[in-house]
Amino acid sequence: MEEEKSYTQIETLPPHNFIPVYLRSMKIPIKRGSRYFDVSGIMNVVIYSKPDVIKLMPLKDNAMIEVWDVDEFKNQVMLLKFTNVPHPPINRTNVSEHLLEYQFNIIGKTMANTVTETEWRKEWRMTKKQKEIFKSYALGILKKVFRFNGAKARETYEFFDKNFGLLTL
Repeated sequence: MEEEKSYTQIETLPPHNFIPVYLRSMKIPIKRGSRYFDVSGIMNVVIYSKPDVIKLMPLKDNAMIEVWDVDEFKNQVMLLKFTNVPHPPINRTNVSEHLLEYQFNIIGKTMANTVTETEWRKEWRMTKKQKEIFKSYALGILKKVFRFNGAKARETYEFFDKNFGLLTL
């Protein structure tokens, strides 16, 4: 004979790491360069994005890059632990401003910090690893926006780096 369920019995719940399938189809921007505020108000930038993993870098001094599973990150966005910060699409008129902002974001600064710190050009420096991250991002953006081939994109990047790039440690 089958037992009747009482109303006081607790239903079994899925495990705590269960992620619904619909999260994979949600339109949460996770491409490189996407920006998010976390709960504490610190801006984070996606610096690496693949279908299953993203790397998120907080914009603060001595920041450690966080590796997130895409489904878990989308779940955190749904729980409002991260809030997306939209920015305009990159085109020919704003690509230099975008690259400058991205370069500053890598070292934990923003364009607004250049107003308060007048000697930023001499004081702010990037590590070689940060410079490589920026170069790979900048070359991809230049190829996409201007439809450059590899040689022309590298030439344009070198011009940008000599005139607007931060010094390397």
